[in-house]
Amino acid sequence: MREIAVRRAADHIGMTNPIEEVSVRVKLLTYLDEEHIQGTEKCLRWTARLAAAFRSEWTLLVIENEEDEHDDLMREQRFKVIKLAQSLGADIVTLSGHDTLDTLTHYAKMTGVTDIIIAKQRNHSHVHRLFKQELEDDLIQRLPQVDLHIIPYHDKREGQKRNRLNHINFIQRHFSAADFIKMLFYILVATLLSKIVLLMHSGDQNVIIVYLFFILIISRVTHGYFYGALASVISVLLFNWLFVDPLYSLTVYKPGYPVTMVIMLLVALFTSNMMIRVKSQAKEAVRKEHRMTILYELNQQLLASQSLAGMMAIANTKVMETMGRSVIFYSGLPEGKSDRKLSVYRGDPTAAALTTPEEEAVAHWVYLNQKFAGSGTDTLNGAAGYYFPVVSQGRSLAVIGLRVNPERPLHRENLNFLKLLTSQLSLALERHRLMIEQQQTVIENEKEKMRGNLLRAISHDLRTPLTGILGASSAIIENHEKFSAELTLNLVKDIKEDSEWLIRMVENLLSVTRIDEGTMKVKKTPEAIEEIVGAAVRRIRKRFKETDLTVRVPEELLLVPMDGTLIEQVLINLIENAIKHAESTAISVIVKQRKQRVIFEVSDNGKGLPTQRLETLFRPFNTEQHSEIPVDATRGMGIGLSICQTIVAAHGGTIEACNKTQGGAVFRFTLPIKEGD
Repeated sequence: MREIAVRRAADHIGMTNPIEEVSVRVKLLTYLDEEHIQGTEKCLRWTARLAAAFRSEWTLLVIENEEDEHDDLMREQRFKVIKLAQSLGADIVTLSGHDTLDTLTHYAKMTGVTDIIIAKQRNHSHVHRLFKQELEDDLIQRLPQVDLHIIPYHDKREGQKRNRLNHINFIQRHFSAADFIKMLFYILVATLLSKIVLLMHSGDQNVIIVYLFFILIISRVTHGYFYGALASVISVLLFNWLFVDPLYSLTVYKPGYPVTMVIMLLVALFTSNMMIRVKSQAKEAVRKEHRMTILYELNQQLLASQSLAGMMAIANTKVMETMGRSVIFYSGLPEGKSDRKLSVYRGDPTAAALTTPEEEAVAHWVYLNQKFAGSGTDTLNGAAGYYFPVVSQGRSLAVIGLRVNPERPLHRENLNFLKLLTSQLSLALERHRLMIEQQQTVIENEKEKMRGNLLRAISHDLRTPLTGILGASSAIIENHEKFSAELTLNLVKDIKEDSEWLIRMVENLLSVTRIDEGTMKVKKTPEAIEEIVGAAVRRIRKRFKETDLTVRVPEELLLVPMDGTLIEQVLINLIENAIKHAESTAISVIVKQRKQRVIFEVSDNGKGLPTQRLETLFRPFNTEQHSEIPVDATRGMGIGLSICQTIVAAHGGTIEACNKTQGGAVFRFTLPIKEGD
């Protein structure tokens, strides 16, 4: 079957060995003819098999007009056909047009259709051929380059039963008591007004204009073509009966009046038809404008939103306002603890049904299979909601569910609008996902850059003490006999001092990396401030004996929750930084309380900090801040302040640096006195 179909496609498009190109060249189109809707199912299945054989795309074309809007039976049948076509893999295209043939041929030419498939009734009456040409004959004349496939079917509604159903459908589609009363009322008003015009001796031509004017009004206020055409015929008969001699008779004596009445009838029919088309086009334009306005507003709001929660709220609001139903939004795999947002429409008491585990399982299935499911579908139709996926580039991004009541099912117009809205939402969610991935990429690049800076800083900081250790130990080994005991002891002390510094730096690095990665939790216990400051000052005085260190702490006992070792480390780093870089021998350490926070200040009387370095002073592993200092001039460049900032932040505090007015710099950090402040 498939090989035969491919060969037929090759012959059709004039190719010798085209198996790989058939799917590109062949495009199938199935037209949903309302007159032959009973045979459309067979037509669709035949087209699906043909499309599979040709490996080509195929489309179901639906052409609507104003009369179909008010035919519930026709809308229901059409909806079933569209669902079947979607399940078979067809693309659905809906167009509005009064002339079916013109709309069909124009679409076929614009889209490059190669094959058109239509249904044809076997037991169809041949009487209408006397008055109207068959659709297939018109298509052959207008589209000679397109192959036409006719799928015959047999209408099971035989004889009088079929005719009776056709008459009932015709009456249901075209007759309305309200529209009929409107027509009679306006014809009566037109007749009375024509009598007044005739009494004013304005001429018969003005009577014709009055009737034509009211025919336009009738076409405007009624639905369909039937009432306008019927009003045209009744108006011509009334004009002949009431205003043409002999009066109250259909006989015409004057030779020109039969032509006048024929022209009047034709003009009335034409103007009525034009008014109905204009009305239908205006209604369609308003409906499309409303949809485009909603989609434009949705697109603008989604572009302005930078968070997933904001996008969820915007989508829920638009769907709820448009559909008048409660909405639930899953931002990921429903059963994977994704974000979920429920929006209730006007206090709908049944909205809670969308949050049950059963409904979540339906949404989970929709997310995995990327298909519609739930109430009103053929899949899991026992659900309380209608669920549809938001898909981009073959990946499920979200699932949206609508609360569906049995008395208020979703119509095809609602589903078409949901598809448009879903396409806009998928673009926004994909943009948000790409933005997050880009941010992650930037973060990873920054981490790599920080690692490089860390390696450079560590290699620089380790070089000086290791060089000192190596030099001192080598000197002792090579010249231990020549060195005095005092000189050897001094060299050993230098080795010990450099080793202790290396140990402290390694501990600092381990502490800051553990805090950054979240592997170490800061254990806070109430510590006395004066003890922490005293321990740090004792260690500094032991190493820097010539430094003038002034300490001032509150007189009352002040207990602050902290990790004492880490905060002591912060104070040591800040004091060492001031001693080494401030070129000052007078350092002051001040601790004071402000409300529920304790403030630590380490200040010097040196030359202060350059203004351009204040913003980047605490940047992790920043070595640019020391560009003015010669390499190997001192230890600890680019690491100490970063460690301080990380430890203080882990305690819920802040750290900053500024210059004093009278000269010198101040490093200040705060800690909360109570846990959670």
